Amino acid sequence: AIFNTSFIWVLNIFFRLAVALICAVVFAQSHLRGKQFFKAVYYFPNLVTSSSIAVFAYLALDYQNGFVNQILTKLGLQEKIDWLHTPILAQSAVAAIIWWMWFGYAAILLTTGILSIPGDVIEASIVDGANSWKRFWKITMPLLRPIFTYVFITSFIGGLQNFEIPALLTDGRGAPDKSLLTMVMQLYNLNFKNFQYGYSATYAVALFIIIASVSALTFRIINGRENNRGKGGVV
Repeated sequence: AIFNTSFIWVLNIFFRLAVALICAVVFAQSHLRGKQFFKAVYYFPNLVTSSSIAVFAYLALDYQNGFVNQILTKLGLQEKIDWLHTPILAQSAVAAIIWWMWFGYAAILLTTGILSIPGDVIEASIVDGANSWKRFWKITMPLLRPIFTYVFITSFIGGLQNFEIPALLTDGRGAPDKSLLTMVMQLYNLNFKNFQYGYSATYAVALFIIIASVSALTFRIINGRENNRGKGGVV
């Protein structure tokens, strides 16, 4: 369960943050028409319940009647793909769904962070001759680090709490071959299906310790870098 949870999270988190950051830069620094419309579209999945998204995904990826296989068949695919009963494909499908659900949320937060950067700082860097690439890495990213850290940690916590999508796409026990059995699904099964209350309580405490430890470690690393940068600036 720990491996499955981590693997599904890794499959989507880096691509999610990368796309969200690109969208944030475009939204914050360009005069693209329809920006508000695209923001609304990207954020829309956050307004839909996970159960509704899971049902839609099941209908889309069903082996016999799913419209994804129907489209691929019309495009020339000889054999249908069993998305939900092939371990790596099922994990990839869940990762893609989670990416779609949450990258808009990350993009909105990062856009807000970029827009909060003081304009005089950007103008001063332009006067000093810094190009767009240097401004992004030397000014935007350092000032965006607190929000980026927040997005990363909340994404990590959400990844460890992954439950609804894999549970509703499978039999509730993580089929196929338990490849979609996440930590929270394991906790749910221990408590409500196997009635192992003591074991499930221990499991819940362990899950809390993992989340708290990684979050504290991330904050410590970020704060350490900020302190080192501050000391370097003083010198």
